[in-house]
Amino acid sequence: MKTFHLTPSQRALIGRALIAGFALASPSLYAQTFTGPDVIAEAPASLRAVAYPILNRSAVKLHFENQSHTSVQIQILDEKKKVIYQDLIHAPKYAGRFDVSALPYGFYTIELKTHLARVTQTFRIEPPSSGRIVMTHDTTEGARLAVKH
Repeated sequence: MKTFHLTPSQRALIGRALIAGFALASPSLYAQTFTGPDVIAEAPASLRAVAYPILNRSAVKLHFENQSHTSVQIQILDEKKKVIYQDLIHAPKYAGRFDVSALPYGFYTIELKTHLARVTQTFRIEPPSSGRIVMTHDTTEGARLAVKH
């Protein structure tokens, strides 16, 4: 019988792979799975965006492309529509990460606006035992951001 001897780095790599496999099978991550198209069909052609939670971190990643080459207003709103974050971006492309670890549990909305378009994505912050950030589907007016899986 042959015996394989693994170096500590090989053992760590295998351990990480096993943990990742178990994490992918956990029910809390199923809530973060998006089964729709990568880009929402109703999204305005002038402003295309995607937002998704960063696994194992209390953060949301946001990317957008602004074909109209005008300023894009980014807002994060709480359940009561109170603005908790606001910025004005003057670039045709943007990638940013929003740390939401200081926010209380509940529903929030990311809203992007130009003079031609408005897109939104609602998400929910949950207690750590359930995965913390879950993208939700909102039936309100306006286009929504695509959710990357």
